[in-house]
Amino acid sequence: MPKKILGVKRSTISTERQELEEKAVIAATGEYKGADQILRITITDAARVTGGLTKKAPWTAGKLDNKWEQGYERTADIEGYQGYESYDFGDQSGQSSIVVNQRYIVSVDGERIAEGDTRKALKAVDLKKLASFK
Repeated sequence: MPKKILGVKRSTISTERQELEEKAVIAATGEYKGADQILRITITDAARVTGGLTKKAPWTAGKLDNKWEQGYERTADIEGYQGYESYDFGDQSGQSSIVVNQRYIVSVDGERIAEGDTRKALKAVDLKKLASFK
């Protein structure tokens, strides 16, 4: 986990092991709290889940492009990876997620952030290094 994203220092880091269909799913989360904003980066290893990515990230199964007055959600190419992003203009919250090597799901969600900040925060993660893990 990066020590800092978008100028905000990491406040906590944690790991979680969850049994899903008798297989362990491991996730690491870093939380970054600024004066008002909160950002969280979560990296989940979905390799051992039956149904893999579509079970943990259903947006990988197809295309989304939904818009409404207060926001949107869509699938997109993010940093060269299959991704998903959403944003709510009302409460200034959003999410960007990508899939690395059809195995890792990297998600950034934030509260009281500007549109596009979660996508920018993904760049703080060393995605090439993550992609090198088999």
